Amino acid sequence: MQTSDRSGIICDACGLCNSNDFTYYSFDFRPIADNRVFSLDMKHSISIVSSVDICSSCYSIMSQQVIEHYKKLMSSKRSARHPQICELTGRPIVSNYYYCTVIKVDVLMTGQPNICVSCQKKTFDVSQPCQCGNVNFIRPALINTITRFLEFDVCADAFQEICKKSEAVRVNTTKWTTQS
Repeated sequence: MQTSDRSGIICDACGLCNSNDFTYYSFDFRPIADNRVFSLDMKHSISIVSSVDICSSCYSIMSQQVIEHYKKLMSSKRSARHPQICELTGRPIVSNYYYCTVIKVDVLMTGQPNICVSCQKKTFDVSQPCQCGNVNFIRPALINTITRFLEFDVCADAFQEICKKSEAVRVNTTKWTTQS
């Protein structure tokens, strides 16, 4: 989730506030009904029902879970017919589930110029008023985005857990910590 002053991102999993230069991951969830398997085009045509922003540390934990469950599913000891599994929990998916697309976003603010909100002139010195006399500046970030960085299936229980954790973080705004 973006901070109220738009200067950074708050992790929806742990509440860490990242500002200046950082990487975060946006998890977009689309509902898939009746345990059906759709083509990627069909999955991407379904509307996103929830989106959460995750910091690099939380992403590492979640991606390791996905890797471990995928390894087990694809191991040589697996049965010939394997069920569709939740790639976060490793449990079989037996009904509705969610298709998750992860987008990686690198944000760089160091070295970016400030822009006068009145005349749009760029400057690196905000200690002095702009030539137009205005003292309000914004500093847009340089952003690099990798869409479809990771894609996986999530059971309804795991999706609900992610949503509950995200809501708890958003409610406890006074308990956030900051990392610059």
